[in-house]
Amino acid sequence: GRVQRHFGSFQGHIMAESLLAMITFMNRRLGAALHAQAERRWDRSPFSSTRRLRGQVVLLLGYGAIGQHCGRLLSALGMRMHALRRDVARPSPWAERVFAPEQRLEALALADHVVCVLPGDTGTDHLLDATALSSMKSSACVYNLGRGNAIDTAALKDALTSGRIAGAFLDVVPEEPLPESSPLWSAPNVYLTPHASAISSEYLDLYFEE
Repeated sequence: GRVQRHFGSFQGHIMAESLLAMITFMNRRLGAALHAQAERRWDRSPFSSTRRLRGQVVLLLGYGAIGQHCGRLLSALGMRMHALRRDVARPSPWAERVFAPEQRLEALALADHVVCVLPGDTGTDHLLDATALSSMKSSACVYNLGRGNAIDTAALKDALTSGRIAGAFLDVVPEEPLPESSPLWSAPNVYLTPHASAISSEYLDLYFEE
């Protein structure tokens, strides 16, 4: 009902699946496996620190239609959903806790995975800035499937280079296509997709069906 009226349901499903793939990739250290494969190294050491997804906290920055699709899918795996949204009084299905914007640092400190699914208005500019990133767990990862303005990319690179956070998976960036000169290309433990989280070979068929 509410979700489908405000956002194409099929788009939300596809984006939720994209997020699940990103979280699984980061959680299971598949980036380290690909790096070792490129160097022809048989290295099992990165996997000793992995944890199952059940019980891990996902903080969704924005809990509209897209966020709720993500919440439904991830909660089915036993992940704990937290949401940060402007209107905390609105129904937030699948969310165990809901935080107001002024509680963002408290919310970030609890999360294992921080997911931006925010609109691109000026009120979300650099919501994840240096202060916000410094409040996160060192084992936490950041994901952006919303709009590129939400993350201060210079602060993100600094946090990743210093090991302040564990990694980032970005589907959107402030300037698209990402310039060759961008430091994000070489930042440690950053993975990029080209604004593709809602793309599918079935897109047009699903659009007309819905």
